[in-house]
Amino acid sequence: LVVVCAEFMHGCQEVMLDLPGGMIEPGEDPTLRAKKEFEDESGIMLKEVVSLGSTGITPVARYLNARNFSFVGVVDEPVTIGKQNLDDTEFLGIALVHLNDWLKLIDREKVDGRSVITTFRALRKLGVS
Repeated sequence: LVVVCAEFMHGCQEVMLDLPGGMIEPGEDPTLRAKKEFEDESGIMLKEVVSLGSTGITPVARYLNARNFSFVGVVDEPVTIGKQNLDDTEFLGIALVHLNDWLKLIDREKVDGRSVITTFRALRKLGVS
């Protein structure tokens, strides 16, 4: 199952689907931030996060100096679900989506580009073709 956030995106004026994530501060550890963002946005506690790269990908390098650090979250068994801890500006709906349905949503262009990149990299890391 894939944990998916649904959020209205003002730039494109529609609800888009995205994987949990957020911005890191200069000098902050991307792994620790990934775990915190995932748990805050989904309420699901992680045992660990597995990095999918070391330097991050620049989705729009021509315009921004931002990097997308991709991770896979590993949950404890049994899964522990707490309360979302969202920023004041976040209004996220959360759903668990079967991987095949997630891939169909990507095909229908309903998924943010950063999440498409992360999905591709996660599938490669997990050996799924």
